[in-house]
Amino acid sequence: MIIKSQIAVNLPNILTFLRFILTPLFLIFFCIYFFSAEKNFFGIFAIFLFIVICLTDILDGYMARKKGVASTFGMYFDVSADFFFRFSSFLLFCFLKIIPFALVVVYSIFFIEFILMSKINTAENIIPEISIFRKSAPILYMLFIGVVILKDFFPDSISGLINLSAISYALAIFTLLAITEILVFFSLRILRREILQ
Repeated sequence: MIIKSQIAVNLPNILTFLRFILTPLFLIFFCIYFFSAEKNFFGIFAIFLFIVICLTDILDGYMARKKGVASTFGMYFDVSADFFFRFSSFLLFCFLKIIPFALVVVYSIFFIEFILMSKINTAENIIPEISIFRKSAPILYMLFIGVVILKDFFPDSISGLINLSAISYALAIFTLLAITEILVFFSLRILRREILQ
């Protein structure tokens, strides 16, 4: 019973840790898929790994909240796993000249800003309102990675219309809006505090 209880408590973190393991595998199979003539087999396996990674991302947070075992460590562990997968994927896509380097830079800034603001909010016991930009950004990142993988599986009539570079810049601009929004919120909070003093 004790072992089962410990597994139940640690399962969200185990799922998160699984993303760290699956990410290098995904990158390897995507590279093989990108350079190989046997695109179907390796592409399907890359898609399978991507789906598993997405599912673990959804389930770890859900299970932590449902079982009441959510923790600060779990939150940062989850965010770190997300960053590791997305940053590694974007860096690989950039190396393969699929997307521009700008998206890698902007996403890195977004992650650093999130960590810094989270620490400040935790220290000051503040729960900021999460806007549509910040809620949507992680979902859009994963959808974009999915589009990159699936692009060659679409019919030519559809695949030819997908401009990954243009989508990358649009996503970078969207991310900058999310960053700007939280900085404005933080600045207004400081200004309000100064006025009240």
